[in-house]
Amino acid sequence: MTIIHLSWPDSCLLPNNQRGKKLFNASVIKNHRREARMTMASTIGRGDHRAYKLRDNMYTCRIRFHPPDRRRRDLGNMFSACKAYIDGVADALGIDDYQIVTFVIERGIWVSRGDVEIEI
Repeated sequence: MTIIHLSWPDSCLLPNNQRGKKLFNASVIKNHRREARMTMASTIGRGDHRAYKLRDNMYTCRIRFHPPDRRRRDLGNMFSACKAYIDGVADALGIDDYQIVTFVIERGIWVSRGDVEIEI
């Protein structure tokens, strides 16, 4: 299992916050995907992603959200905002995100700038 910590997703990625801003979302999505890919790649090291390919074809992903403040947030909304993160992690591991068949979503304690912890 590998655990990475990523920044809190941009508010424009929240599905309940969409108001015709899809043009601006493309660059944000690209940046979030790149952040997840680079963080996972540096965590597992060069060449270690092959070990993931040789294992079973099904994976479990645990996502724990540590919000940046004490506002009440919907877990489904936060999960949707992290789609780019999941794609980036899958890219780094050399797998298709379709192979992640189980997601465990948890709400953690708040931290000052927010944090998303992904374990696969």
